[in-house]
This record gives sequence, C-alpha cells and structure tokens, in this order.
Amino acid sequence: METSRDQSQSNGDAVRHIAIQLDPSFRPNAHSTHPSKTGMSGNGSDSDRSKEPFLDNTETPGQRTIYILVRKTEQADETPVFRVKEQNADAVLVFTYREAALLYLQVARWTSYGVRELSPIELSQWVPALESSEVAFLIVNANRRHHERSDDLQNAIDVRRIQDLTGENLYQEVMTES
Repeated sequence: METSRDQSQSNGDAVRHIAIQLDPSFRPNAHSTHPSKTGMSGNGSDSDRSKEPFLDNTETPGQRTIYILVRKTEQADETPVFRVKEQNADAVLVFTYREAALLYLQVARWTSYGVRELSPIELSQWVPALESSEVAFLIVNANRRHHERSDDLQNAIDVRRIQDLTGENLYQEVMTES
C-alpha cells in the first residue's frame, strides 16, 4: 500500500493518504440495475437490460457494508489517515451508515472526497493492509467537530489487538463499536 503525504498537519486534518488496493474479484455487486423510468423498451432481452443505467451509491436494506472516505487520484482511490497524538499512532475513519460519512465530508468541506462502501470481504483485505501501513486504529462514526477539537479516539478499534481478521468478525467489531 502506497502512502502520500499531505501538507496539513493540524488537528483533525489528514496527515497522509493510503491507496486502496483491493482484489476486484472479491468485489460484490455494489451496483444494482433498475428498470428505466420510461418502462421496458425493446424485447426485454439481456442486451436491452445492459443498456439501462447503473444506479451508483444506493443502499439496499439489509446490505452489510462499511463506508470509508476516499479521494480519487490517477493511480487509485485513497483514504485519509489521521495522527492520534496521545496514542502515537495513526487511524482511519469508518462509518456504519452512509449518512454519517457524508455529514463528516460536508462539515469538513472536503469537496474532493467521496464515500466508498466496503463489504465484509473487502474489509478483510483492507484492514491487514492498513496494519502494514502502520495504521493502528479504526475510528467508527467520527464526528468532525469533535475530531477537530479533540485528540481522543471517540469510538476506536485497535486493529493490532484483533486476532480474527476475517471479514465477518471485522464487520461485527465495527458494528459493535458504533
């Protein structure tokens, strides 16, 4: 995992970014197709359905996903890494629902960032890669104003202490911390 340094070092700002490199063969169907608003056209064949738009960033009830902040670069999506001074460690933010991630971005006024969902399988790839990039904590459902004013960890998971790094276990750890 490659990292890039950011110029800002103030409290609540990312100190670096980590490229998100996941095996695309494990990517679940994150997009869903829906019938066009004008109704079915053509003969209803697969070729007609393949022309219908994909609706990106939709949540399906019961969907098991975690959300992270990303900025797109030419090489890969990157997630911001924050310094936790009191722990002398780095952390990334994860959110259990999309609205919390979007609110964080709005309050921070980070217009170059977006939200990406991770399935439990992708989480099981991402967290060990974070550890190899010396990220020790996942901060769950961070509040941007609190994050700016304080150096405490809010709802934090120390990934160094988790022994079972399977996707389902990581997903449950994040959901429990929320």
